[in-house]
Amino acid sequence: MRMDVNQCFLKEGRVSLHGGHGSPSGSLPRHYKASELREREGAQTRRGLRQPVAAPSNGRHMLSRPGRTGTSSTAAQPVHSGGLLFVPEPSSGLAALGLKPMAEQVYVFLIDQGGEQTAQAVEHGLELPATLVTEILGELEHHLLVVRTTDCPPRYSARPPEPALESLVLRRGDELARIRMYAKELQSRFREVHGTGAPSDQLEVVVGESQVVRHYEYMLENAKRELSVFTMPPFVIGGQQQVESVRRSERDGIRRGVRYRTVYDSAALDEPFALAIAQHSVSLGEEARVIGDLPLKLLLMDRSTGFVPLQTDNPAAGSVILRPSPLLDALIALFEGVWAKAVPLGPPALPQGPTELDERSRQIVLLLSGGLKDESIARVLGVSRRTVQKHVSSIMETLGAKTRFQAALLARERGWTHSGGGGREVTATQHAAPDPPVIPGGGPPPGITGGADQAVNRSGR
Repeated sequence: MRMDVNQCFLKEGRVSLHGGHGSPSGSLPRHYKASELREREGAQTRRGLRQPVAAPSNGRHMLSRPGRTGTSSTAAQPVHSGGLLFVPEPSSGLAALGLKPMAEQVYVFLIDQGGEQTAQAVEHGLELPATLVTEILGELEHHLLVVRTTDCPPRYSARPPEPALESLVLRRGDELARIRMYAKELQSRFREVHGTGAPSDQLEVVVGESQVVRHYEYMLENAKRELSVFTMPPFVIGGQQQVESVRRSERDGIRRGVRYRTVYDSAALDEPFALAIAQHSVSLGEEARVIGDLPLKLLLMDRSTGFVPLQTDNPAAGSVILRPSPLLDALIALFEGVWAKAVPLGPPALPQGPTELDERSRQIVLLLSGGLKDESIARVLGVSRRTVQKHVSSIMETLGAKTRFQAALLARERGWTHSGGGGREVTATQHAAPDPPVIPGGGPPPGITGGADQAVNRSGR
C-alpha cells in the first residue's frame, strides 16, 4: 500500500498522518502506531517507493512525500510547538484564509465528533500539544467557527462553516483590494520616475509555458468587462488541474457579467475535441464566430491589455503583454474587423430571407462563407461529409456557381450570410453541448482553455 504523506509527528508511541491518499478525503487525520508506520516505511523503501528520511537532530521523527527529501522550498513552513515539529500542509482551506496551519484539522475533528469536546479531548484525539490546541481553539472561536461553553473546563463545538467562512472570504477580498490599490500607487510612482513612454510600461515579455499560463489565468480572473480572443492551432497540452482552474475562472467571469467573444480559425474546428469544447463554451454564454485564416493568436482584456504569442508555431515559448499603446489600439481594431466578417457559430442567427434553400442548406452556406471545409462543416452540424457535399453541390446548382468561392459570394449577395433579423440560428449543435473531452492520461485536449470552458488555446500558447 502506497502512502503519500503530507505531514506527520510522533508522540508517545503513536504517529498521526494528515492528508495524502491514505485518507478518504485527502485532508482528514489518520492515526497509526509508530511501529506500524516504521514497518510500512521500511517496506516502501525496499520497493523503491520512497527515500529514507533521517530524523531531525532533536530525535523527533518526520516523514516527507515519496520521492522528496525532508524539506522543500515550496512546502509549508514547519511549526514548532511543545518540542515537536509539525509539518503543515501547503496553504489551502482555512490556512489560505489566514488561520494557523493546523486549524483545519482541529475544526474538522470537532465537526466529525458531532458534539461538545474539551480541549483535552482535542489534544488526545489529534495528539497535539495543549498550548497549540488552546491557541487554535481561541482562533477558531474568534472567527465564529467554534462556540465555547461556560463550563469548567470549557467545551467546544463546531459551528456551521458557511457564514463564518464567507466573512473570512470577504475580509480577504478587502485585503486584496487594498493590495491592488497599493499596486496602482506604486505603478504611478514608477511612471513618475521612468516616464509614461518607457518601453517596460507598454510591453512586457513572459517566457516559458508556466509563465504564459500564469499571466493568462490572471487576465481571466481580473477581466471586468470583456475578453476578446482569436483561437487557432497549434495547441499546447496542459494539466487537468490547470484546465479546471481556467474553466472555473471563465465560468465565474460570465456569471459576473464579463462578455466573452471568441473567433475560431476554421482549422481549429477540424479537431473533434476542439469543436466539442467550442460548443460547450457557447452553451455557457460565449459569443463565438468562425473564419478562415486568422492572422494570429490573441487575447484582449477590457481593451486595456493584450496577450500575443512570441512565435505562432511555438506558442509555449512565450508571449508579449501589451498595455495601452498605439500597438494595442491596432490589435483591438484588428479584432473588431475580423469579428465583423466572421460567421456566427451560435446566436445570433440567419434572417428570414429568400426561401430557395432549406434550413440545412442555410446552415451550410453560412459556414461555407466562413471558409470552413466540408469536414469542419460536417463536424459542426453533426452530419456526414457526404451529406455536406450533397448540399454544397445543390447550393452551387441553385446559385449557378462553378466554384465554392463563387457560391459563397453569390449567397452573400442574396443576403443568405447576414446575421441578425430574428431568423433561425446556425448553431454548432442542436442539443446541450457535451462536457469537453479529456485526453487519456489525465491531461486536457491540446491547448489551454479558450472559451468559457475551452481547452483550445486562446491566449497565444
